[in-house]
Amino acid sequence: MFFWSKANLKKCFEKKYKNKFVYAKADSRGSGANEEFRFISAFEVSGFNYDSFIHLLESGKIYVDLRIGQYHGGAKDGKTHDHGTRFRIKEIDQPLLFTHNIQIV
Repeated sequence: MFFWSKANLKKCFEKKYKNKFVYAKADSRGSGANEEFRFISAFEVSGFNYDSFIHLLESGKIYVDLRIGQYHGGAKDGKTHDHGTRFRIKEIDQPLLFTHNIQIV
């Protein structure tokens, strides 16, 4: 079992999202070293909305993803490794996380 206090989680998000950043959407084709991307739009976002994050989390629109992988081959074959914990959200709900969403491309 794991948990974060709301205060600690808020502090982490405010530190991470204290400035503006660009969120880009792209189509892709191929895979691995041959994967290519065609960027189709970009958004400047800022003003992380922590209360909206909590609401989306409590309503099941954001979920926690524990990213555990397994090596396939080599000296560590079969051993597990931790890719970290992530929050996942559907693209349609992402604009709810920020107070400013400006499409720039």
